[in-house]
Amino acid sequence: MRRSRFLAHAAPVEDDGGALRAFVAAVRAAHRDARHVVYAWRGADGRSRTADDGEPRGTGGRRCLEALERAGAVGAAVAVARVFGGTLLGVGGLGRAYFDAAAAAVAAAGLRPLVRVRRVTVTCDFADEASVARALGGAGVVWARTYAAGGVELAGEVEDAAVAALAAAVAAASGGRAHLRTMGEARWR
Repeated sequence: MRRSRFLAHAAPVEDDGGALRAFVAAVRAAHRDARHVVYAWRGADGRSRTADDGEPRGTGGRRCLEALERAGAVGAAVAVARVFGGTLLGVGGLGRAYFDAAAAAVAAAGLRPLVRVRRVTVTCDFADEASVARALGGAGVVWARTYAAGGVELAGEVEDAAVAALAAAVAAASGGRAHLRTMGEARWR
């Protein structure tokens, strides 16, 4: 934009401590002629960090965070190095330029949203296996089957938000004979 160059990098970054500092340092090292390196980090736990690195408040780091939020990316960071080109862009133009560069980097990096998943098991009789499998088929989950004398156990990881609906579908498909149980705490994947 107007001779300034905005060079953006995005990557998975698990924490806002050493990993984030190393990521930003690597971007600074790659673009030594940059006057500013703004960045944002978004954690899976809902925390975030931004830095404007001398740019007007809210024009750099906040706009980078907005790019991460719109993409649904968590456990990730984006940093944009600005090599000044001699023309002042104004607060609005500067913010748009940082956002556009950050959004393009996030998209190019293939950062995908993390989802909370929970390990579940479904137990059913042999007679209910086919109907339960049909009910589970739309969940987009790979199910591991274990056969025993008393029936079948299916195990897999399901999005945490879908557990209740899936449990209802399993119960309906089996006339209440099959049961879905959660195993342990939900985690990010």
